[in-house]
Amino acid sequence: MAYDEMLAERVRELISARPGVVERKMFGGLGWMIDGNMACGVMSTEALLVRIEPDEVEAACREPHVHEFGREEAQGRLDQALEQWREQGLTAAGVVGDPDPLVAVHETWDPRNFDEVIVSTLPGQTSKWLQFDLPHRVQQITGLDVSHVVAADRTPPRYGPPPEPREAGALGPLTLRAPKRH
Repeated sequence: MAYDEMLAERVRELISARPGVVERKMFGGLGWMIDGNMACGVMSTEALLVRIEPDEVEAACREPHVHEFGREEAQGRLDQALEQWREQGLTAAGVVGDPDPLVAVHETWDPRNFDEVIVSTLPGQTSKWLQFDLPHRVQQITGLDVSHVVAADRTPPRYGPPPEPREAGALGPLTLRAPKRH
């Protein structure tokens, strides 16, 4: 399911005036980060997700069409991704953990159940988890080598077909300005 492109354009117009904004494709939609922190997103569920301070969540949820995006939604997305992987013949399992990945690893790590750890982050300064050296810290907790995957934009290059070749003539590129003689 595609995200609402008109809603995404409205959000883009509003948020792009702020400094430190980075737009990223994520979760089947678009997300906007401000100084490395998720600010809002337009998702494939045709929903607008907005980061709200914890002490403001209860009041916001009393507004029409507002609800908290929580573990149920995250579990649904995880289940959908795992099912797609299994359809491709992969054996995969996942857990919706604590929002802090170090806490999530501490809570779920069991060497009898896992033989590999993959950490996915945004690139460079965009990722607050790289600033905290997350891949190395997870390696210290688990004792396993950690594969670090850096997310990249899937934006296709913007170019068209090559121009049609033209007969250059005696003057080469200057022929374009010279009148043709018959």
